[in-house]
Amino acid sequence: MSPTPPTRSPAEAAARFPAADASPVHDRPPNPKLRVIFVNRFYWPEIPATGQLLTDLAEGLARQRWDVTVITSAADGVTPVHEIRQQVRILRVGGTRWARHGALGKAVDFGSFYLLALWRALRIARRGAIVVPMTDPPLLGIG
Repeated sequence: MSPTPPTRSPAEAAARFPAADASPVHDRPPNPKLRVIFVNRFYWPEIPATGQLLTDLAEGLARQRWDVTVITSAADGVTPVHEIRQQVRILRVGGTRWARHGALGKAVDFGSFYLLALWRALRIARRGAIVVPMTDPPLLGIG
């Protein structure tokens, strides 16, 4: 026989698992003590997995009153260089587009993005901000 899980009263369950705050995000300004800057080559509307996962994370933190900024690439040249989406400030930086020239071109693209993103991050980061540099999956094990 397997033991039965303990039962909880509705009040105990509510205390342990509080309901999400129902007030709209725009009615609550970000907490200036909770500031995070993500740096990743991909972000919405890009489709690579790292961009999709970061989009979910950034928007979730913004709903929790974090001041969230994402520095990403201007991959298609059509998306705005600066925009706010779902309370997340998105800053796009340029870079080379030499991936079609093989591995060396991809390395140049990667390096140019991170140099420009580093410059932008240094310009906007303030004391107390959490800066999270991210990388594509093939480079996760390096370092």
